[in-house]
Amino acid sequence: MTDKYSVKKIRRSIKTKGFCVVENILTKSFCNKTIVKLEKILSNLHKKKSYFGSSTNQIIYNYFYHDLNLLKLTHLKIINSVMTSLIDENYVLISPAARNPRIKQGLKKSKKTSGSGWHTDSRVGDPVKNLLFKPSMNYYAIIALENFGGQNSTEYVPKSHLRYKKPLNRFIERQHKKMKCKAGSIIFFDSGLWHQVGKPSTNSRWSIFNMYGPWFMKPYFNFACGLKKNQIKKLNKVQRKILHFDSIPPKDSEGRIATLKPAKKVDYKKLYL
Repeated sequence: MTDKYSVKKIRRSIKTKGFCVVENILTKSFCNKTIVKLEKILSNLHKKKSYFGSSTNQIIYNYFYHDLNLLKLTHLKIINSVMTSLIDENYVLISPAARNPRIKQGLKKSKKTSGSGWHTDSRVGDPVKNLLFKPSMNYYAIIALENFGGQNSTEYVPKSHLRYKKPLNRFIERQHKKMKCKAGSIIFFDSGLWHQVGKPSTNSRWSIFNMYGPWFMKPYFNFACGLKKNQIKKLNKVQRKILHFDSIPPKDSEGRIATLKPAKKVDYKKLYL
């Protein structure tokens, strides 16, 4: 799939504008089947009272814990090509989440939610002074399982990833836009881009938010502990690398003294969609 697009052009757009939309990556059928799986997972989590979010913003962190087949969404061929270009071949997954900012009756608000208000997800900076270090080290790949463009679409401020501080509110009000794309598209964007979740709507808008970074950056979650032992045994080389298994510090100097096990060449045709 990547052959249809120029990774250089995608990278250039991300670096200059802060984002890039690449359409026609996944089929409508694939998107619909994935949505069915996510709705089932959400329902089960709500029954177990381990649900995260609210009746206006449903979130499933680490969605592949519940169905390991969904892990393929973290290493689509085009995602691998773009993240390798932006970071390097040892890039890792920092935060995976399935999101839907819709109004869904019957869901009580959980203890926590996220994504509201103007913010960045850059993990390098001074939170006290609200300063961001440049260049950014983290990047998102948003997989649109349903159309973006309505009331509940993610809003962003173009080129704001180039700023060291949050833009003034009046500037944001004038310049902000909504992310627009068709289902099956992928939106790549710099985590330093100022953005916020759109206003809740009764329209469903499932999407996958995967954030990536360099191997030495800590993930939001300990995937080695979150996955079951039988799931870990099924991981291929690429998945182990992405989930930080190749960058776990050694317990002593007997085996090795370097944290990273460099990524080796693999048969992408077998491991990437």
